[in-house]
Amino acid sequence: MHFKTIALVLAICTTLMELFPFSNAAVCKHCNTSNNECFVDTFGITYCNGVLVSYPEQLELTKYYVDTRCCAIGEGAFSENDFLQDVFIPDGVIVIGDNAFEVCSRLSTVHLPDSLLIIGSNAFTLCTLLEDIDLPLNLHSIGWQAFCDTWSLKEVAFPETLRFVGDEAFAYSGVKEVFVHSVYIQCGYDVFTPDSLEGDNLMLHFREDVFSEEIGDVSAWIEEIQQVDGITVIFDIPAN
Repeated sequence: MHFKTIALVLAICTTLMELFPFSNAAVCKHCNTSNNECFVDTFGITYCNGVLVSYPEQLELTKYYVDTRCCAIGEGAFSENDFLQDVFIPDGVIVIGDNAFEVCSRLSTVHLPDSLLIIGSNAFTLCTLLEDIDLPLNLHSIGWQAFCDTWSLKEVAFPETLRFVGDEAFAYSGVKEVFVHSVYIQCGYDVFTPDSLEGDNLMLHFREDVFSEEIGDVSAWIEEIQQVDGITVIFDIPAN
């Protein structure tokens, strides 16, 4: 009788485990592995090995705090969400992937961590209500068209660590004033386009010592933008 009871208990446990497997035994559909680094949070947002890979398009949250275990925002993770207005990205995230927030029609504020190094191409394209973005002090790269068609964005500061800004990164945006703290920077073509310069001029502020350093392609970029009607270049940022 004792052995029959044990066998019955084992059978019941086996059945329950099949019906309700432990979370650490579940196989992630994105990486096809089983580990505690892959999970879905209480709102249905999917994380895979530290990457936020999927945010439901129809999720009606207006504010979201990315999980503190996250190290990257995946490609297209938040794209085309019509409800999200405010996003808090924690320290430890180093990459925002291509198209990550593309066409988030109500997104107005994104809080970026100092750990962020890369903003991918089209990351914030057509976020037409985005008006507050502080580029972090350790940022290294901004992809092409990353902030294209951000009509409500008025001011941006390039940190000293920034080394690359892609083609049309701020094309057709509402940006009217840019503070360029980096003197070692390579920029693509039409970072700011004439079409985005209707009304007030665009003012670009550079460091006073920008031409006293070995500065890569920044001198060529300055020469290019000085030829564009509607852009004013000023060398008024104090040298470090």
